[in-house]
Amino acid sequence: MDNAGHLIGFSAECAIKHRINSLGSGESSPAQHLPDILVAARERLGGRANYSSMFSLLKGGIFADWAVDHRYSATGKVSQEQIAVWFCITKRLLAAANIRVRSAT
Repeated sequence: MDNAGHLIGFSAECAIKHRINSLGSGESSPAQHLPDILVAARERLGGRANYSSMFSLLKGGIFADWAVDHRYSATGKVSQEQIAVWFCITKRLLAAANIRVRSAT
């Protein structure tokens, strides 16, 4: 469970960084992990009309309980409920970043 949560968080980070890079400002995406990247992402996406869907997702306290070092934790630190919430938010972030997700068949 912990490793799954870790990978979901990195997927969310990739969506956020992709969206920031798509601004075309020449400025690279922040070299940060969740939840720290959220502050930089809000600053860079906030005033841009085309990025309002992602900004709306980033305004809340999403991934506040996610940490990059969860992958080193003993099994059981991340709950099934956390996984479900993170997964739902990550799918929405990917959609807001215009990244298509194909379901496994």
